[in-house]
Amino acid sequence: MVITMKEVQDEIAKSLFGRGIEEAKYGRVCVACGRPAMKFKDGLSLREYQIYAMCQKCQDDVFQPDVEIEEKKS
Repeated sequence: MVITMKEVQDEIAKSLFGRGIEEAKYGRVCVACGRPAMKFKDGLSLREYQIYAMCQKCQDDVFQPDVEIEEKKS
């Protein structure tokens, strides 16, 4: 039996978030937080949803985290 990458991703999502990627996309919700996933800031973000089923807020949290850069002390 051959397992596809999509099946692996779906199983990982189920174990982490309690819902699979395909289930989330079918319901138009975020796989991570479960909230509706209807608005995206650009085409790339929509494409990310089609792959990973994450809403814009969760995508921003994952892909653009707030990072404080500490100044080097001399």
